[in-house]
Amino acid sequence: MNPLFAVILGLVQGVSEWLPVSSKTQVLFASSFLFSLPLAVAYAFGLFM
Repeated sequence: MNPLFAVILGLVQGVSEWLPVSSKTQVLFASSFLFSLPLAVAYAFGLFM
């Protein structure tokens, strides 16, 4: 995993912890749309983080 990729996903998760939405879902969407990952890989990152 690229360190920049990890920092961006960590920021997305940190910000979305304060919102009344699932932070795992936000990580899933961010990794899928921003980094063009396949949905299965993005889902695995969302569960891991």
